[in-house]
Amino acid sequence: MRKTNKMVILRPLILSLVLLISYAMTATQPQALNKEASPEEVSAFFRTTEESDGPFTQWIHRLKNLQHIIVLDAGHGGMDGGSIGNGYTEKDITLAITLRLGQFLQEQGYLVIYTRQEDQAFSADEAEDLNARTQISNAYDTDAFVSIHLNSSEEEADGFEVWTSFSDPNSYAIASQLHEALRSLNYTSDREIRNQDEFPLHVLSFTQAPSVLLELGFITSSDDMEKLGDADFQQQLACALGDALIRHFEQQ
Repeated sequence: MRKTNKMVILRPLILSLVLLISYAMTATQPQALNKEASPEEVSAFFRTTEESDGPFTQWIHRLKNLQHIIVLDAGHGGMDGGSIGNGYTEKDITLAITLRLGQFLQEQGYLVIYTRQEDQAFSADEAEDLNARTQISNAYDTDAFVSIHLNSSEEEADGFEVWTSFSDPNSYAIASQLHEALRSLNYTSDREIRNQDEFPLHVLSFTQAPSVLLELGFITSSDDMEKLGDADFQQQLACALGDALIRHFEQQ
């Protein structure tokens, strides 16, 4: 009985130590790349990492049996500001919400990988930049890829949209949970789940993991931005999206 009690106590302590070391190693990966790295350089970076850090790669695969890896993609960045409206720039709002969401998931024990954690882009070429983001996700064999954006319109429009592949059950399941989370906040109109199979989006088409792109509102709508530009609401939004992702994986 004495041995059993010791193992019950030690097992979670050992696991916590392993997770802490592993996360410390993963957290720096995207930032180790040059901001102007091409997709080929991104791929070479991750390939070199896997070859030189064999034990590290093995730990990642072992940890996947214990917790999930989620890639969070803050839309735009660097010279690509995205849409502009009501005194806001899309890249700033997407990054703020993404970092809050990532922190929430990390606090719940999830491994989070960011495509960016600051105002940067991988390339001045939009296609190369988008491709680099998908390669980050594919290199880690992640469980979910979530890209965060804001919409814009020259006409009066508001509301959120959730984009995913209707032909991929795993992607659609995640999209459904995130859609319900956004609806529950009741902060703008619901523009429903949209089928990216009919209107292909690069980061969804070329990401191997189940993937979703969120248009959280219209930057050109003063009503939407009254909420999305507010730090307190950004935190509330991040917690709702984080809870939805966790709920999805707990149901698997």
